[in-house]
Amino acid sequence: MAPEVLIVGEASRRADLLERIVGLGYEAAVCTRTALEQRIARVDVPGAVVVCTEDVDPRALMTALRATRRGSGVPVTLYGPLGGRSGDLADVLDLGADHFLEAPATDDALAAALDELLGPSGRPAATSASSGSHLAVPSNGRSDADTDIVMGQLHRTLDILEARLRDREDVESDELDLDALGVPALPEVDEGSGTSGAASDSLELPSTSAPRARAPARRDRTERLGHGEARREEGTSSRATSTHDGPPSGVQPPVAERGSLDRMEVPRLLWTLHRARYSGSLVIEQGRVEKRLRWQDGEITSATSNVGHDRLIDGLLRRGLLTREQYAHARRLVASGSGPSGARLVEAGMLKPAELSRVLRAHFIRIIDSTFPWTEGQWRLAPGEASEEEGLAGTPVSLVVAEGVRHRMESAQLLALLGGVELRPRFVVESATEGGTRGLAERLLMSASEEAWLGRLDGTATLRELLARPETDELELLGLVYTLHVLEHVELAAQVEEPAAVAAPLDPVGLDMARIDERLQLGREGDYFAVLGVPRDAARLEVRRAHADLLLTFDEANLERTVAQRLRAELEELRDLLDEARDVLADEGLRSAYLAQLEEE
Repeated sequence: MAPEVLIVGEASRRADLLERIVGLGYEAAVCTRTALEQRIARVDVPGAVVVCTEDVDPRALMTALRATRRGSGVPVTLYGPLGGRSGDLADVLDLGADHFLEAPATDDALAAALDELLGPSGRPAATSASSGSHLAVPSNGRSDADTDIVMGQLHRTLDILEARLRDREDVESDELDLDALGVPALPEVDEGSGTSGAASDSLELPSTSAPRARAPARRDRTERLGHGEARREEGTSSRATSTHDGPPSGVQPPVAERGSLDRMEVPRLLWTLHRARYSGSLVIEQGRVEKRLRWQDGEITSATSNVGHDRLIDGLLRRGLLTREQYAHARRLVASGSGPSGARLVEAGMLKPAELSRVLRAHFIRIIDSTFPWTEGQWRLAPGEASEEEGLAGTPVSLVVAEGVRHRMESAQLLALLGGVELRPRFVVESATEGGTRGLAERLLMSASEEAWLGRLDGTATLRELLARPETDELELLGLVYTLHVLEHVELAAQVEEPAAVAAPLDPVGLDMARIDERLQLGREGDYFAVLGVPRDAARLEVRRAHADLLLTFDEANLERTVAQRLRAELEELRDLLDEARDVLADEGLRSAYLAQLEEE
């Protein structure tokens, strides 16, 4: 099914825009701001949002959207004229919009913006108008000439915006000369550069593992895709200039030279290359977006991107490390010469020397882990060209994986990668090696609640059972289990290994009292699902059957006489709790309200 695009604006004015987006191969609809917010609240999140700035207040919409966890990850393009105060537009972009597209936009510019947010929509390749024969075009379905048009429009829009921010009086409106701007020519793409269907994910690991690196400081959590001006400043890159797409000659690649992200996800791919002590480049692509990671002996040394939002100075502006005035100066400084941009910013007095390594580390990690949610796309191994900035030296790949999973991946994706909720995770204590579990927790920057799970992952409980516990943070648990599984610290078993039975003295009274105490404690904690022992998606009949079974278990006729007499008040409280849980969970309206209350807590 094609990705869905929601156009936020007035339906009477946006029929043409709707028709054009549908014509590009996407599902699309026009809605109001209120309808968008209601959809996100229902977890019915669209693939991307196009905000018509002439119809709605973009500042208010972006503030509300980015203030919610679900809304913070929705790709947003602002669409409208450049008229008015451009400074206000810059403010809105800072609030979290991924693109600004000047209206009226050509179909190519509109397609380029949507491709970058959502990936290609499956449109057919272009054909020659003169001959009717098919043309060889890049894998994204657009020719180099088409791409020149798109890049020209994007550069023109952004240069107009920059000029107005500097209060220039005269702005050139002609198409920009890419050579004059210092933008490299768009690369030629082989017809056969797509992912090979016969590619194998087989791995040959050396007998010894890579040396352990030092642990760095934490990194920032936020990330968004940006607008398309990415090719003329440090911190981004165009496609590789080498004509050879394979790994360096004479080096046995640890995996197939290329593959698809639906067969091997990015975190597992990174760990595979680390374990194999790979040297070279790893290129990860989704649609028109490309991220390039450089490796040396199994460690990542740097990362680049062809997305404008991933530029170093853009990240510094978002994080408050550059002021608006410094940002304009930094862009001119970076564009005017060569050399590491981080060092040049330090020389210009815009960064502290002591913070440069931390800033570069955070910048590169944000580029890398932005690929973790990708479920579609390709990766390939390539020669490892030199990089001016080597800001990831000393940062363990294990920490890059852990932090990326922690801050980038959602529950549904994690569950799919783990293989479902019926598996039983078991932490392999021996795998923690240096410093035991405490050392592992420190190396992966675990929170106290994450570290506490290490002792509970003993293979006796399924993920479903662990998730049903009242204290469980679903996203935290799934992220931790997946991370530890990728890093080979957790095994996932389909069945529990039953320990040998040990005969124990029969104590009927003690058995009854323990059962009553445990179930009563669950009821007092206020989790109706836990007290009935049913999952959160249990059907009404399942709820009623669980209630009936528990009433039978704790019926006085089935308890020891002394227990029924001594715990008469507790039994009455327990039956009331069971009745209350049944009444709430068996009624759809009451259950919905109860679930909403649990989410708020």
